[in-house]
Amino acid sequence: MAAGIPSRALGPLADARVDFGDTAVPFVIAIQTVAATATYNIFTSNCPSGLKVIDYYAIATGGAGAASDTAVVDDGTTAIGTTLDMNIADTTIARTLVLNDATQGIARGGSLRVVTASAAVCLVYITCVWTD
Repeated sequence: MAAGIPSRALGPLADARVDFGDTAVPFVIAIQTVAATATYNIFTSNCPSGLKVIDYYAIATGGAGAASDTAVVDDGTTAIGTTLDMNIADTTIARTLVLNDATQGIARGGSLRVVTASAAVCLVYITCVWTD
């Protein structure tokens, strides 16, 4: 947010080759997970505006991970990118290597969530841009 202006209020870009909808100002959603298999709903069929996920990564925050510890960002049903392997040392970063162009866009009224398996304790950062 620049000078108190929400990122989606900055208006359309002049160059049509730039594909960030009506804004090029990204915003970040942060979710802290706990030691359990869990679903962390950010939007459950109530996304206030369309958005596109342009990156996500997780930082291990609960000590060394175990073999089945994972985290993934999805649209309520389908993964948006890589399932993150959280079998890593504490403070290490795991980053998505692939974004699915068919699922990275979340429509107005859509869903966005983080799903963890096993004991993946991490801080997940999801970078997005508004598309409408």
